[in-house]
Amino acid sequence: MGKSLLLAIVGTVFMSQAAMAQERYELEFNDFTPVNGEPLRLKQELRRQHGINAEDYELTSARLVAKTRAGRGTATLVVGNWRSRAERVNMGDFNDRTPRSFDRVDFYNDSRDSRGVWQFELQGQFQVRKVVLVLNRRGGGHGGYFYEQVRCESFIKWLTVECRTSGRPVAVRLVQQHSSSPCTEGRTFGIGADGIWVSKGCRGNFEVQIRR
Repeated sequence: MGKSLLLAIVGTVFMSQAAMAQERYELEFNDFTPVNGEPLRLKQELRRQHGINAEDYELTSARLVAKTRAGRGTATLVVGNWRSRAERVNMGDFNDRTPRSFDRVDFYNDSRDSRGVWQFELQGQFQVRKVVLVLNRRGGGHGGYFYEQVRCESFIKWLTVECRTSGRPVAVRLVQQHSSSPCTEGRTFGIGADGIWVSKGCRGNFEVQIRR
């Protein structure tokens, strides 16, 4: 078997295992309009709507499906003591109930620790349709491996940036690219001894397979 074919098969196995390890849950808010800065409490809703104990999971990402008046609202994902950047949510007519009238904003948990609260803090006038959570079960994975998502960014093209993971990485794949510069495995991103690296302007979210 050729080396390139073997690598392709191994990569496919890793990606298949990663997909199997992740679980996806939709939290319905039914066009809820929060008042007085009321947060969206995701752990409580996960238990109420799905009977899921969030303490058994790591939060990988959360998609907010919502709209704001005049496009002036921002949302921040809070996980324990970690806070994401405030992301703007686009405007929409609050009387329009069609799915296309809602913005979709993805947030990735870069805290590498999912203990504590999971919630969205909202600034501005919001109407919330739903939140989609991607979770990894604690102790999940196959053959002594688990998966985590890491945001790693190279802003200076001649500088290689290293981003640590919570264990020894054995494989990595690009989940979402944020840069105009290419992200090519082995050339502008890859795995190191203690995490992953990016270079030459590659910026994105990566799923890393980690040995326990």
